Amino acid sequence: MEVFKVNTGRMLDAFTKGTYEVHEAIYEFADNAEAANANHFVITAEKGNGSPLKRIILADDGDGMTSTGLVRSLEFAGNRERKQNEISEFGVGYKAAGFSLANSITIITKSSDGTISGAHLDRAQINDTETYEGPNDPPTKPYDELWQKYAVDPDQSGTIYVLDGLLQQKYNSCKSFITGIRHVNRLATRYRIPIDSGSFTIYTVNGSGSRIRLPSHDPLHRTTPSTELVLSDKTLIHPRSGARFNVALTRLPAASKTADFGVHLVVAGIEVCVDNRSLMGMYSQNASHSYRWLLRGEIRFDTKEEFHKLCEFASHKHAIKIVDVGFGDWLRDTDFGKEFTAEADRRQKEKECEIYQKQKQTFAKASADFVDFLNNKRYLYGNCHELKKKYCGKIAGIKPGVFSDKEQVSRFDKGNNIIFYNEGNPTLSSLMSTRDPAKEHIARVLAASGALIQASSAPIGVEECFTLMCNLLALKL
Repeated sequence: MEVFKVNTGRMLDAFTKGTYEVHEAIYEFADNAEAANANHFVITAEKGNGSPLKRIILADDGDGMTSTGLVRSLEFAGNRERKQNEISEFGVGYKAAGFSLANSITIITKSSDGTISGAHLDRAQINDTETYEGPNDPPTKPYDELWQKYAVDPDQSGTIYVLDGLLQQKYNSCKSFITGIRHVNRLATRYRIPIDSGSFTIYTVNGSGSRIRLPSHDPLHRTTPSTELVLSDKTLIHPRSGARFNVALTRLPAASKTADFGVHLVVAGIEVCVDNRSLMGMYSQNASHSYRWLLRGEIRFDTKEEFHKLCEFASHKHAIKIVDVGFGDWLRDTDFGKEFTAEADRRQKEKECEIYQKQKQTFAKASADFVDFLNNKRYLYGNCHELKKKYCGKIAGIKPGVFSDKEQVSRFDKGNNIIFYNEGNPTLSSLMSTRDPAKEHIARVLAASGALIQASSAPIGVEECFTLMCNLLALKL
């Protein structure tokens, strides 16, 4: 039987190139820190300030690893028992994430017994020989010195990852990297629950600067006084899978400009993704959802076990797939989904109203411009002095009117100097109801020329009538 062969270098390329956004790669290290019971996680950018970004250091004060544990953690796609409070899934995690950011990864870890172990992974060496410098090899890196320099607390256990030979091209400087990492919709949102509980604190360091604590961000804006709490931690049980989860829903004030719209999915206290397209299958993927929607939703699975009854991770756990195709239809019929449906209906009616009001304004302006031309462009009346004398500068408006005879097109109200057009006339009504500016203009021309000619005290010749209509039709409004 043939041996299944894997090209290590090409495999790393497949797992790293274009797979991770920079902040998603950082998530992998933070996830490991949080799962290792770390209280603090520090992200350092060197060389600092506005200098080019040359090195990224990620450090935690978690349980740390023994040399055996370190080797086990470096097994690509390794199979180990995972706790329910960690979202680690594929055994690829920080290795693939690290190599998506850099060509070199140095790991220093201190176990609970005080032993410091180190490993160095060089991309070129792995590609050429499929080997790396492990904790039992003669060290080429000053692991003890690096521990003293970068450890969260050198006297406590923990793990440090030093990334050199950076590949990422999104951030050119340390300042831009730190700014990007601190964006409210990234780590601040993903780790909101552990940050708020006080169990997990994230810091950033720009070069030789001090540690700056990262505040949490709640995409549902629950602590904002003007936010309406529609549903608060309501428990739902999916009947087919038996999956148990909690939902929350808020409505932001109308003036809100935040871009947190969607259903935020939380697994074991970590926000893994936000679905702002299908809203967990309640709508089609191609549905258009305006970010002016005021609802913000959350679905929270307390354990990965409950999550797996209904969903599975995809794309290195930065996206999810719902395994029950009917889940979206079921969710839409819950109190949670009904609020989104009502909001969609409200938004649709609001949009239709906005379009209608805009059309009315456009129509009114076109009518006003038309009357303005009749009052100020004497050439429209041609050589007919009777029309010029009687109407130019004296027409107050053009409006719809009520006519007893549906065949009548229009009339001129001499008392108020208003042109009334017959909305009951089939031809005129069809032209006016198209919302086509060109056809609406033709209707105004028919109404105005007919009303003005009929109301004239002196007879108007055919040529004069034809001239008025042609000049009105040629107007550029």
